[in-house]
Parts: sequence; structure tokens; C-alpha cells
Amino acid sequence: MVFLHSHGVATARAVRVFKTCGSDAVEVITKNPCRLTRDIRGIGFRIADAIAMKLGITRTAMTRVRAGIGYALTEAMDDGHCGLPADELGPLAARLLDVPDDAVRTALELELAEDAVVADTVADTPCVFLGGLYQAERAIAERLVDLVAGKRPGRTSTSSGR
Repeated sequence: MVFLHSHGVATARAVRVFKTCGSDAVEVITKNPCRLTRDIRGIGFRIADAIAMKLGITRTAMTRVRAGIGYALTEAMDDGHCGLPADELGPLAARLLDVPDDAVRTALELELAEDAVVADTVADTPCVFLGGLYQAERAIAERLVDLVAGKRPGRTSTSSGR
């Protein structure tokens, strides 16, 4: 708790960090503070990034840039987007993070390889989505297709329809 407070983390968030990371919290945060954005509700990229900077993590560190991919997609989500065209995501992330484009390309490749983000094509445009949001959007689309086809929720196509 003292470590977290000294790095600008408020008490409520520090408690969530401790509950999630346990006695390894200091080690986890020291290794990769940007991980907090994925693991702890209520800790966004800006908070994790500020901690990272205080710990001496460089602006171009791959852990930071990888977390920044999710940050850029979250920023787009706040504007109503479920994902971004790949050719827009790179420049946005580079601008938000103030890092070179090649660092973003490498980070995006790593995030795609670990399924943290998902690539798909929408109307012939390659796009990138946060993994969880992509899955939710797919489930909603499948349900809508079923409803349009006259299937009732919870029924399969082999149901008797009674």
C-alpha cells in the first residue's frame, strides 16, 4: 500500500491492486506497471503510465507501447467505435504515446499474436478490435441474425418451435 501510495495510486485503487496481485503486487508493478490497465478495474492507461514513468520505464518500452495499443482502442471506443481501421490505429497510438511508428507496429504484432487484440476485415477494410469487445460484438451480431431468422433466444435450429 505504501509503495502504491508513493506512486500516486489512491487508496481504493491500491486495495484493488493488492486484492488482485496479493503479496506480489510490488514485484508485478515494478516489472510491468502497464499490466494494471488489463488486470485492475478502474486503473486506466494514464495512471499506469504515470507509475511506469516514475519507475523509470522508458517511453518506448515494449510493455508500455503494447498497453498503449489497448489505450488507443479504448479512446476510439469512447468516441463510439468498436475498433479502428489498422491504418488509423498505428498513427493514433504513435501520437498518443509519442513513440515511433515502428514501435507501434511491433507492439501490434505482439498483441495480435497473444490475442489481446483481434484483426478482422470490415467492408474490405482491415480493422483491429479489443479482444473482449470483438467477442461481445460477434455474439450480438449472431443473436440478431438468429432473431431476424425467426429463432427465439435460447432455442436451436432443431427445436420443435412449440
